[in-house]
Amino acid sequence: VKVLGFLKVPMKQDYYWSKYGPTLKTKHGVYSVRFPANMDIRSAEQWYRMNKAANLDEFMEVLDMQALAGINIVYADKDHNIFYLSNGLFPYRNPNYDWKKVLPGDTSATLWEKKFHPIKDIPQVLNPECGYVFNTNNTPFNATCSEENLDPDNFDKTMGFQTGDNNRSLRFQYLINQ
Repeated sequence: VKVLGFLKVPMKQDYYWSKYGPTLKTKHGVYSVRFPANMDIRSAEQWYRMNKAANLDEFMEVLDMQALAGINIVYADKDHNIFYLSNGLFPYRNPNYDWKKVLPGDTSATLWEKKFHPIKDIPQVLNPECGYVFNTNNTPFNATCSEENLDPDNFDKTMGFQTGDNNRSLRFQYLINQ
């Protein structure tokens, strides 16, 4: 471990791995963390290709790579297209579990595979009539004007989208409505 940027303090630490992913042993039990971000190394390539896309069709094609884990994406181009995507790698999960809680690791029912929902299944808004999209790390179900927002009931609940707003999104809505 480096301390103060130059002082090295040797430290022994056991590292555990299970089929669920990185595993931690604590005094309260053993926990594994399974997350898509450690399953793909192409994120830099996708960022590069997104930056080089010359139009919306090319940009959408690059999104199909699905190499980026959770990140909100807002797009605009010279052809007056605007687009918002609550991007992420969302695995198909067993709907019989509450994925917002700690789940048992002694059953294959909670071990999701590396098979993710396609981009078409993920919350997105393209060219809304009101002329704007936004995101301040708030719910994807408040990404444009209220009459054109998405309905959370139209999306897989195991994806785990937040449904609430934050202070920045509330402030944005207040200002844009004026």
